[in-house]
Amino acid sequence: MSYKFPENQKFRNRICFHCKKNIDIGDFFVTNKSICDIERLIQLWENERLEFYCCLCYDRYLENETLTKLITSLSEKEQEILKLLKLKLSIDIPIVKQIQYNTVGITIQNKHITGLGLFRSINSFPEEIIMLTSLERLNLAWNSLKILPKSICNLHHLKELDLIGNKLTSLPKEIGKLSCLKELDISFNELTSIPNILEELKSLKILNLIKNKLATLPENIKELESRGLKILL
Repeated sequence: MSYKFPENQKFRNRICFHCKKNIDIGDFFVTNKSICDIERLIQLWENERLEFYCCLCYDRYLENETLTKLITSLSEKEQEILKLLKLKLSIDIPIVKQIQYNTVGITIQNKHITGLGLFRSINSFPEEIIMLTSLERLNLAWNSLKILPKSICNLHHLKELDLIGNKLTSLPKEIGKLSCLKELDISFNELTSIPNILEELKSLKILNLIKNKLATLPENIKELESRGLKILL
């Protein structure tokens, strides 16, 4: 859609207050023409006391405002846990829209941390994770974990647990208490056996066991598959 600018007028050169790049007057007019009339826009553009953000910096500003609100919406406990994790691991843990395979970050829903990804970030399991009791997705892919703590059972709302590419030789039987768990990925580890817990994981739909050192499989594997559990070997 075209926009006709005022004729025969030389406008001031403006730069972004944040990044110091030139701001195009056409972008300014098109972006703000629904707010006020053309005469008022010209007055604003020519005002020496006003500073402007370019579109990119303004979008980033709005995004930062949104993220700040999300962080402050968390309980003091969860804010403190997040601070402890950042200090302990010496990494930034940003807010992300979704926890994916290679994510380092958190997701926030309904004023709680519901997702955590620490891809290639840890050598041992941070106990602070257990205090995030609203977690639904936990991704610890490609770290150097040798032990998964028994306290993992306290994550009662956990639906997805990704442990691909660690150094686990066994799983705690307490993992069977994760009644909401739907997906468990323990591929590319060093497991020699699976504890007799699969019958307890009633919600489990996908179990990935690719590239382990399993000598035997669960005796009731056919029964588990018939109930709808997909096992990847």
